[in-house]
Amino acid sequence: MAEIGNISVRIGASIDDFEKAMRQVKDSLKSVEDRFSGLKKVGEEFTKLGKKLTVGLTLPLLAAAGASIKAAGDFESMGYTFQAVSGATSEQMAKMSKLAKQLGNDITLPGTSATDAAAAMTELVKAGLSIDDTFKAVKATLQLSAAAQIDNAEAATIVGQALNAFGLSGDKAIKVADLLANSANASAGEITDMAYALQAAGAVANMAGQSIQDTVTAISLMANAGIVGSDAGTSLKSMLMSLMSPTDKAAKLMKELGIQIYDANGKMKPLPALVQEFSTKLGGLSQEQRNAALATIFGRMRFVLQI
Repeated sequence: MAEIGNISVRIGASIDDFEKAMRQVKDSLKSVEDRFSGLKKVGEEFTKLGKKLTVGLTLPLLAAAGASIKAAGDFESMGYTFQAVSGATSEQMAKMSKLAKQLGNDITLPGTSATDAAAAMTELVKAGLSIDDTFKAVKATLQLSAAAQIDNAEAATIVGQALNAFGLSGDKAIKVADLLANSANASAGEITDMAYALQAAGAVANMAGQSIQDTVTAISLMANAGIVGSDAGTSLKSMLMSLMSPTDKAAKLMKELGIQIYDANGKMKPLPALVQEFSTKLGGLSQEQRNAALATIFGRMRFVLQI
């Protein structure tokens, strides 16, 4: 019986050890399972992150690529237009392309693209400038566009017409832009007011031998008198035409008053000198006589330069 009892004890002890070992194995397996489960969750999170990165990075890259392709297409199209309008040679086209890209990267011209620069050059050519003068004038044109807050096409028309009206080369575009901006700052008119007045009066003023500086100054004085834009230009043009081709009655009166419109060389005096001439010769008249004399010389048009 004793031996049988010993056998029972050993078997019982062995079973206990076996169950303990099985529990340890089970616990180990659970630990491994938990780790795999954690890794699975981590993997899922990485997958989600990957999808987000794909959307967040790929789509903007595709959009940027699309915008870049469109910009390139727009620039190429504008290049064809410039060539068609100007008849530029391949060498001139290469120069236009290089200049347009330089202006598109110019930090002094914020918001200007190469296509904008090419469009401005196209409009300058349409306004009558030569290709070489266009290259010289385009930067000042873009600067005027920014200063006046007008589009490039309008700025190009303003600059081109002013240069043509006074027979100026393209490198004088900076001068024209500065004159318009400064006159607007010093008077009651805007840059566009100055430009429209200059468009109306420029050709006749140049014909009368007046400089663009004196013409713009006269326009500024008229703006301060409340006459702006094309109204000012038309009034100035009419005044100059009255002096260049006076009626017989007006010519006789000016001769009687001793008013000299032309200098010793037969050239019309500049506008400041003309104002001084009238002020001096009419200064001794009464207001009634003075008004009658001005009405005879200039018709019903108001003489706005404050003689």
